[in-house]
Amino acid sequence: MPLEHCILVRIQVPEPTKSPPNGGDFDLSIDSSTLGHMLEFRIVPKADFRHLAPITQSSGVCFDEQGRILLLKQEGRKWNIPGGTPEGNETSEETLRREVYEETTVRLGLCEPIAYQEVLEDGVVAKYQVRFACLIDSIEPQKPDPDKGSIHERAFIEPQLVMDYIEYPQFKQLFELAVKWYEGGRRS
Repeated sequence: MPLEHCILVRIQVPEPTKSPPNGGDFDLSIDSSTLGHMLEFRIVPKADFRHLAPITQSSGVCFDEQGRILLLKQEGRKWNIPGGTPEGNETSEETLRREVYEETTVRLGLCEPIAYQEVLEDGVVAKYQVRFACLIDSIEPQKPDPDKGSIHERAFIEPQLVMDYIEYPQFKQLFELAVKWYEGGRRS
């Protein structure tokens, strides 16, 4: 993939004794093994991700019937797209469907991988995160997330406004890919 088709974001992860940047939290799938390292996040628009390992996260840009994008806000965190980490031998799509339902009580219909995100640690790819575009099948009354025991805030945002809510610059390209997928007739 030529680099001009990717967006790269670099951050220095503080040591455990330092506060996260801007007084926020570590909401970029950073775990204790990455503290003190330089991390880079690169979105790679590519549908075939089956050869990648380890895949540590699946998340989705999920469209409702009006073409709005589902966002999630967990307590103490920033707005984000829903998703999470695999359990057991789940596929990336199974992980996404489970996590979206647990976090937002939304059931998904059609889901297709549109990109993956490389997480580079000190310049070396350490892990991959698969990104999907999805159609929402049904929106149910919210229930508590079984992992956190709380109901998360959810919102349906017009695509042209979504980056007003998301603070991760690499997601701009992801949303552009998802909107292109949605507008390309994936509405059935």
